[in-house]
Amino acid sequence: MGLALALAHPPDLVLCNVLLPVLDGYGVLAHFTQHPRLAGVPFIFLTAQADPADQRRAMALGADDYLTRPWPRPSC
Repeated sequence: MGLALALAHPPDLVLCNVLLPVLDGYGVLAHFTQHPRLAGVPFIFLTAQADPADQRRAMALGADDYLTRPWPRPSC
């Protein structure tokens, strides 16, 4: 649903977590980079995933930045 909404109304900026319930943030970024209408939208990850390999993966996929948040993800 979020991707359809973004295609209908392209955002000025995307702040996205890596860990999402259905499609992870890397998948969201892949959809953005594949659609000409969304490819130019700045895409920044804001996540608790602080492993350098996660950051390298995000940047290799085309993220504009990768910020780790200083608080942990709440357990559900």
